[in-house]
Amino acid sequence: MREIATSIPIVGLAAKKMVSLINKKLFKLAGDLDICATLILVDVTHASLFVAANNNTENHTLVQVIFRTSPGDGVFEGTIDVAQQCPE
Repeated sequence: MREIATSIPIVGLAAKKMVSLINKKLFKLAGDLDICATLILVDVTHASLFVAANNNTENHTLVQVIFRTSPGDGVFEGTIDVAQQCPE
């Protein structure tokens, strides 16, 4: 695993995808109740990149990010398979 610049476009895409997934989970759990605000990405504070190989010799490029959201100034960390979740 190696640290990468948070300004690289794939880092922003990965963080936005994670915020989207979190919002979907929150709204699914809340149902018709109006108790959850939509989270918005504020910034990415850290990013790492690594390549993982599985038993089928397929490589997966994974991006790990730590990011802040609003409202509530939440801090989250997540890892996402870039090829599967953030197609260009």
